[in-house]
Amino acid sequence: MTEAELRAKVVKEAAGWLGVSEGTTRHRALVQFYNAIQPLPAGYTLKETDSWCAAFVSVVGASLHISGVLLPECSCGRMVELYQKAGRWVEDDNHVPATGDLIFYGWNDSGVGDYTGWPDHVGIVQACEDGMISVVEGNRNNQVSVRRIAVGARFIRGYAVPDYASLCGPEKLTGFPDVPAGAWYEEYVLAAARAGILTGYPDGSYKPEQAVTRAELAAVTAKLLEAVKKADLLAGL
Repeated sequence: MTEAELRAKVVKEAAGWLGVSEGTTRHRALVQFYNAIQPLPAGYTLKETDSWCAAFVSVVGASLHISGVLLPECSCGRMVELYQKAGRWVEDDNHVPATGDLIFYGWNDSGVGDYTGWPDHVGIVQACEDGMISVVEGNRNNQVSVRRIAVGARFIRGYAVPDYASLCGPEKLTGFPDVPAGAWYEEYVLAAARAGILTGYPDGSYKPEQAVTRAELAAVTAKLLEAVKKADLLAGL
């Protein structure tokens, strides 16, 4: 998979949530999906009444099993800090973003100089053409919808530029470095990872040749049951 293809996949995944409104069954499923991320960012269990723009971005990353580059958090401020520490933060408001980049907003921006205060909102850049950015955002007016904003406009706090390239290479489907491209089990690993059933180890590896312990089998079984429950919820929409 090329970087361009992965970026397009991120936007497609985000767009699949368009129209989801707060308080609906799919919103509850999104919250549950976020709370299933392991390890749970900051150890905080998201509530259905919490702001969920950053959680939405995190769910997109987790569903594609690229949380190693689309860094999970439910707090915009802590998410910015993660990208700053990773060296993937762009402070320049006039930056021209690429598809799949993250744009952060600061509603207290006076419009004078570079606002560096607390970030209030985040979305995934869908495209940037002719100086206009289209952004897929969770929790925009309590739903997932698209905003259009000019490059360099007021309220832009900055940009995160996830390192998608690190996951890409010819024909590689998963983000696991130890799952060889073209391996007979690669597609099955990808399917299980997308469903949140097999999420790999904290260091980002999958360890395909390592024996499974009873504890790991129990964890997989629990995640499988949760995935079935989630599928039943969505089927009822």
